[in-house]
Amino acid sequence: MLGVTAVAVVSLAACGGSKSTPTTVGAAARSAAGTPAARLTSPRDDSKVAYRQEVGGVVTGLRPSTEAWIVVYPALAPAYWPQAGPLQPGPAGVFLTLAFFGVPNQDVGEHFTVRLVITTPAASARIRAFLAQPAPRRGMPSLPPGAQTLTQVTVTRS
Repeated sequence: MLGVTAVAVVSLAACGGSKSTPTTVGAAARSAAGTPAARLTSPRDDSKVAYRQEVGGVVTGLRPSTEAWIVVYPALAPAYWPQAGPLQPGPAGVFLTLAFFGVPNQDVGEHFTVRLVITTPAASARIRAFLAQPAPRRGMPSLPPGAQTLTQVTVTRS
């Protein structure tokens, strides 16, 4: 993998809503010039998550027209569920956002894949159109063309 280094996030401070900025960051994901790089720092692979869970990490090397999104994929009901809004990484690329896993009071013990996806403007527009639909709705059957998974972890709902 090109230029990805370990990420040590010492502390994240919430600053309202589902996003936060770093207070102290050790090292950041590094990428070759113009090459996106990402790492999910929480939750970790094979960990347990609540219905509503913070997802944090680092994404760097995004081009100005590229956006990064968290997308949740349930194993037993295969569909892609983009989470609200593209990520808003801080200056060092650190982000913290809220993700939802399954249905409240259901889906305990189910497995989910958390993906950090980067998108072209056209793919972002398709995700925004999906999110603008009134509920209830089904997940996206596939990621739109122009969406690329940079990293992912698998978690279990507690």
